[in-house]
Formats: sequence, structure tokens, C-alpha cells
Amino acid sequence: MKSLPIIALFSLILSDTQAQPKSTNHQGKYHKNLTYKGLITGDEIIYTLYLPPEHTKTKAPYPL
Repeated sequence: MKSLPIIALFSLILSDTQAQPKSTNHQGKYHKNLTYKGLITGDEIIYTLYLPPEHTKTKAPYPL
């Protein structure tokens, strides 16, 4: 009898994860291999910046 709530909980979690969209298609722009040099350590960090499709320089500030 104790296994019934566990089975119900497991099926609820499983159904929730299947309901979420799994799209990984990004329409924005990627700026790859950008570098930043730390002011204190002098270490260089290489990173990729993703800008959403709505991001433009002419619009108001857009959080990144």
C-alpha cells in the first residue's frame, strides 16, 4: 500500500517533464571566441556571447 503514493508521485514527475518543450533551436547571433582580460589577475577568459533575435543596438538597453 505504501508504494501507491510513490508510483503516483513518479508518474506525476514523469508527465511534467514530458510536457515541456524541448526546442534547442536558437535564432539569435553567436559571437564566439571573445576574450576578457582580468584587471587584477591578468588572466584571459575566452567566452561565447549569445544575442537574442530581438537584440539591436538602436533599441533600449537589453539585459544580457
